[in-house]
Amino acid sequence: EGETSYTVKVGSSFPSGRALLSRKVEREHMFLANPAGMDGAQDMSRLSNLSQPCLLHNVMARYRCGLIYCYTGPLLISVNPFQNLASTYSSDTLQSYVGANLSKAEPHVFAAAESARQGLKRGGRSQSIVISGESGSGKTEAAKHIMKYLARS
Repeated sequence: EGETSYTVKVGSSFPSGRALLSRKVEREHMFLANPAGMDGAQDMSRLSNLSQPCLLHNVMARYRCGLIYCYTGPLLISVNPFQNLASTYSSDTLQSYVGANLSKAEPHVFAAAESARQGLKRGGRSQSIVISGESGSGKTEAAKHIMKYLARS
């Protein structure tokens, strides 16, 4: 039991390193963390700790590396980068997902489209892709990329 509050360093992992602050945190506001080796996991369902702060940390770690997509089990999570990422949606990137083994592919909106395409070819049954999010989260752009993929694959 012992201590009721702890002093923690906040922002030590920021790329600039300039945001290092000390802050007193009450025990009830502290959460377990995943091992550092799990930072940036492609599939967050594989993390050992699935608390909201751990999931957010993983999404942020991927985003800092320019990776805007990750999985949570079968769900694709994306972060709107609010900038043009032409290479993320290039013809070469699109072609790399056509017929791909999706269990080995990087998380991507093209992987979601390819999964639907493979399901349609394999089972001959209609497929759906649900795109949800708040206003400005990139739903329309995601839909455009999925339609582009399906038209070209």
